[in-house]
Parts: sequence; C-alpha cells; structure tokens
Amino acid sequence: EIQHCWDDAIKIYRHGFASNALDEQVCRHLMLCYKHTGREMDAIAIYEQCRDQLQLVAARQPSSKTRYLAQTIALNP
Repeated sequence: EIQHCWDDAIKIYRHGFASNALDEQVCRHLMLCYKHTGREMDAIAIYEQCRDQLQLVAARQPSSKTRYLAQTIALNP
C-alpha cells in the first residue's frame, strides 16, 4: 500500500518535472520519492537533468538546498 502511494507520487512529480525541469521544488520532491523507493540512481539522474537545464536555460546552478539533497542521497544510498 505504501509503495503504491510512492509510485503515484512519482507519476505526479515526473509529469511536473517534464513540464518544467527548472522547478527545483518539484525536482527535490521527485528525488525524495525515488530515494524512499530505493531508486537512488534515478534520484541522482533527475538532479543531473535539473542541474543541466538550469545551466543551459538560466545560466545558474541548483540551489544549495537541491545540491545538498543530491549529495545526501549520493552519499547515503
């Protein structure tokens, strides 16, 4: 039952991320959903997509909050 809730959340956040990869809040929520389902590599991949889009479109890096979450996930799989 809980896994089903995470899967539903992933679907919703993936749709939001696909619509706007610059939205760091959506990115962080999706990363957390992936982390909670044991999909750390997917969480890092989403971070990298967000980071790349921010650099390409806005010429900036992700916020410290987003970078910290990615580092935490990468270091604590």
